[in-house]
This record gives sequence, structure tokens and C-alpha cells, in this order.
Amino acid sequence: MDDVSAFPGIQFTRKNNTIELLQKGLIDRIVATTGMEDYNSEATPAQPRPLEKDVNRKPFLEPWKYASVVGMLLYLSGNSRPDIAFAVNQAACFTQNPKASHAAAVKRIIQYLSGTKHRNLTFKPTTDWKLDCYVDAPTFVDYGDPRIRMTQWLRSHEVVTSSRLLYVLLYGVKLLFLKEHVRTDDNPKGETSIQKIETTDQLADIFSKGLAQAKFDPLRDKIMAWHL
Repeated sequence: MDDVSAFPGIQFTRKNNTIELLQKGLIDRIVATTGMEDYNSEATPAQPRPLEKDVNRKPFLEPWKYASVVGMLLYLSGNSRPDIAFAVNQAACFTQNPKASHAAAVKRIIQYLSGTKHRNLTFKPTTDWKLDCYVDAPTFVDYGDPRIRMTQWLRSHEVVTSSRLLYVLLYGVKLLFLKEHVRTDDNPKGETSIQKIETTDQLADIFSKGLAQAKFDPLRDKIMAWHL
């Protein structure tokens, strides 16, 4: 189908050499469902601190269904708003037994969306056949010493074969991690470059932790292409 503008719930717009995706209607529906039309907007979708179980705190007493609203947010984040992906995935972890703190986290996401609902996810197609993959190395630290884990992993796996190239995270350094490198007609040798990523350019951060506005804004603008 040449015209995808009618794809359910997503507005596609071509402008010059870009393609823009917008789901303002879904955002409006989420706002109406939660009765948050008069709330002030938030600068970021999540607090810098992690969202926790909060088992001993106030219960969820909102008039809206937590799972339903989170489900709509998941659909939104998976299509046109990757900037809320971390915040939504955090909230989704508590769908079966949400507390008041989890409702507050969902509300923050909606307040952020209310202030940015007219902004698009923008694609700028190029002729380059390449895949850029960013990995947040410190994520491994949360599950134990990565040096030990990687040593054990290397002992139990064949690291390089003729058909599959496996790359490993180096301790303390954020590097591109590519499990499967696919050979194509434009890249018959399966050439891959591995580069250190400076903190200011580490796009994986926005998907792995809550960020303060000063760090969130430039990463979001790159991912959403709001800087174009």
C-alpha cells in the first residue's frame, strides 16, 4: 500500500525529505480517560529515581483502570513516542498490583505528553545501509560484576564463527553491542565498527533510566529528530 496515512491511530505526514508520525488522537484519549485535561505539563516523563514496588504505601484509588491506561501508553511508546518508553515500561511492571505512587508515575507521563502532544517522531531516510546500536554498559553493573559475568560467558560460548559475530561489552566503557551482524549485498564482508560513546551522545541512557531535564532533552531531541 503506497499511502499509509490511514494506518490505525497514526498520522503519517511527508515533508520534504522527512516522514513524520503523530498520534495526537491517542494522547487526547489518554488524557480524557484519566480526567487530566487541566493538569500542568511536566518537562520529563519520569523521575530520575527508579519506580519501586512501594508495598507499604497508599493503595491505588484512581477512577480509571491502571492496566488500560498503561496499555494505551505502551501502544503509543511503541509507535510514535519512544521518548516515553522507559517511563511506561517502569509503570507496566506494576500492572497487577499498582499503588498510589505508580498512579503518580503514570500521571507524570501523561502530563509530559500533554505538553508535547503536537510533536512528531521524524524519520529522515538515507541511502546508507547501516545499523547503529547503543548499549548502556552500567546496566550490567546492577546484576553483579560484569567482569566476572563476561568471563563466565566467554568460557561457555564460541565468540566468533563464520556466520555470526558476537561482540562483548567491555567493563566500564559504553560500546556498541551487536549480537547478530547480518551480511547484505551492500556489506558482503559484514564489516562492523565498535566505538566508545561519550555520555552526552549515549542514546541508550534515555531507554535505561530516568533522567533530569538537562540530560533528557538533548537525547530526546536526537531520538525523536526534533533537532532537524
